[in-house]
Amino acid sequence: HGQYTATALQAVNAMSDANSAYSYILSETATTNMSSAELGGLTLTNGVFSFQNVGTAAYLTGTLTLSGSGTFVFQLGSTFISAANATISLINGAQASNVYWQVGSSATFGASSMMEGNFLAHTSITVGSGAGNIGSLLTLNGALTLDGNNSITAVPEPSTYALFGLGVLALIVAYRRKFA
Repeated sequence: HGQYTATALQAVNAMSDANSAYSYILSETATTNMSSAELGGLTLTNGVFSFQNVGTAAYLTGTLTLSGSGTFVFQLGSTFISAANATISLINGAQASNVYWQVGSSATFGASSMMEGNFLAHTSITVGSGAGNIGSLLTLNGALTLDGNNSITAVPEPSTYALFGLGVLALIVAYRRKFA
């Protein structure tokens, strides 16, 4: 296992990019206002899902299925909490790189849960023992905490942040074309 130490400029640029991505995702117009805070058992196709009408938090027990190609954006005014063994399943062309979670405060992944997507939390992210995520975990003002037996197998290089920025740019262009 190695350690990569970014320069101060790289760290400032990465933080700026994360803040820009968070703000952009937050500004997207919802295509679906969620009527329930519970995601377990749902199958969703691409769109912008807002949780503003259900207490601004989202919970995942069981499995959330994301189906089809395209972009999935989740806007949470408050928290995201997954139960132990909860999963996000991608089918019919859905890809973790096209799933964005804007979390207004903190995200918590229960023990042995398996998440998918790019989580941008305003405050913090806690990953329970044995839990994982395919995608990125970014916090703007707090800590990323790995509980139990978690390990990080790869630390993103600076070029990864550039690719993330390009992905956000592609998201912006796609939605502007779709809703223009």
